[in-house]
Amino acid sequence: MHITRETKAISTILLIILLLCAIIGGALISYLWVMASFYAEPGITELAITNAEFPADHADYFNVTILNPSHSPSAANITQIYFTAEGDSKTHNVTDVSPERYPITLERGTQTTVKCKESWSAYAGKTIAVHVSATDASGAVRSFPTPFVGLSVQSYFNATESIKYFNVSITNDPSSAINLTLTNVYFEYNAVTNTTIQLPKAIQTNETINLQCFADWQGHPKPYVKVETAEGYAADVQKDVLSSVDLLVTNIDFGETNSSETNITLFNRPESATLVDITDIELTFDNGTNYNVTQNIVNEAIPYKLDKNTTVTFMCNWSWATYRDRNLTVTAYTEQGFISSAGTAITPKPIIFNITDTRFDLTATGFFLLNVTNSPISQSSLNIAEVKFNNDTIWEVSPSHQIIPSNTTAQLNCTFDWTNFRGTSANITAITQDGLNVSVTVTLPSINLTIMDLAAFDNSAMIAYVNITISNSVFSSQNATIKHIAFTVENVTYIIDGRLTIPSFVPSGYVLTIGASVTVVCPWNWTLYHGQSLTVTVQTQEGAIASQTFTFNIP
Repeated sequence: MHITRETKAISTILLIILLLCAIIGGALISYLWVMASFYAEPGITELAITNAEFPADHADYFNVTILNPSHSPSAANITQIYFTAEGDSKTHNVTDVSPERYPITLERGTQTTVKCKESWSAYAGKTIAVHVSATDASGAVRSFPTPFVGLSVQSYFNATESIKYFNVSITNDPSSAINLTLTNVYFEYNAVTNTTIQLPKAIQTNETINLQCFADWQGHPKPYVKVETAEGYAADVQKDVLSSVDLLVTNIDFGETNSSETNITLFNRPESATLVDITDIELTFDNGTNYNVTQNIVNEAIPYKLDKNTTVTFMCNWSWATYRDRNLTVTAYTEQGFISSAGTAITPKPIIFNITDTRFDLTATGFFLLNVTNSPISQSSLNIAEVKFNNDTIWEVSPSHQIIPSNTTAQLNCTFDWTNFRGTSANITAITQDGLNVSVTVTLPSINLTIMDLAAFDNSAMIAYVNITISNSVFSSQNATIKHIAFTVENVTYIIDGRLTIPSFVPSGYVLTIGASVTVVCPWNWTLYHGQSLTVTVQTQEGAIASQTFTFNIP
């Protein structure tokens, strides 16, 4: 067969076209293979939140619906749901979910609604963003508005009124979406079971209810109060309050001449929160027996209002005659509910005695006199066996064993040379045969000052004056500095102006040496007091006092 040149050319062209088609087809097949291989690789499962419901009547939970799209390559395991609120950086994890627990498996092309038991009441009316976390899938987040419900609470603590209760005001805002039902009130995280309103109690929108809560808040300087509703809403308040009263029993005194007399002193410290009204005073004996003496108070009306930084002494007709030498505790109670700190005392012993007088005479320093009195409420006589001077026993008591019946005073003459103790303090102790003792501290005299003469004169200028002669005995151990002269007549005391006397003793005093005397001219109108008793008293800078009474009857 004859092939022409034209035929060869056409064949070549066709061959080239076929070759190009083969090359292009191979490349296209390779490209399609690569693309097919790419789309066959698994992708990322992306979850979506399709809805969230925040029910106004149940602020203690919300529902969130989560979708795993049908084009997702795999199922997803939800491991955590949490929410954040508008204007708040805090993250609120939801730990209690239903109907399933974490992890929640969500297959491709399915959705589930999860009940999230987490309160959102504090953010009612704000936008809440719900977040979902999962393994092998990207998380999801979506924001939702919430219904507004405004619950608020105020607390009122008044220590002047009572610390046994406080007042609470609870308000449901006018713009709230629903009415509420109050179910619980808490004080310091403990439920208050006794209120003036029976719970549960409905609170309409734009309504405030007031109630009294009976709980002891003494000693709670910043009490925490919280209220809850059946719908899951809560409100709380905490404020600084004055919650403590420092009421003290400062003294318990038993009458030494009357066994039916007991005096109890209370002090309300200035740091206390309020004044108090004393309503009861109770005695507790050492055997645990309690006795209320409120009805025995004779000097004050009960209740008694005791202000801050104020003291009161209650006189009680309570007989302790048969309750001798035993422990006693006193507690005071107030209308406000405050209770005093307990005061303790020991009732008097069967024998009560005291040193009622000591006499030291600088002109006779070889002895001193001691008056010992056995109380009228003592149950027996007193037998003095020993007297001590500064812990040194003085055996020369005359008589050596002095018997002193009750309601009697005896004078003991104690032989002891106290010359070297002049001007010093000394402790004198009387001891009975049974070992009972009483002591007194006295300052022994060092100056023997006497007022010797009194004379009244009226000079030519008609200036009335009185002359008094003062002597510092030779038995004194030191000089005396006259600082003060007073005249007492008809129960009125007149202080003599030491600047006008002759010699003057103001401002530095007049020094009267040992064994010396001085006559002081004192301006004073004696003419007004004919026939009256005049007592002249002289005091020295060293503490010595001399006093003498005259009948003022000068013609």
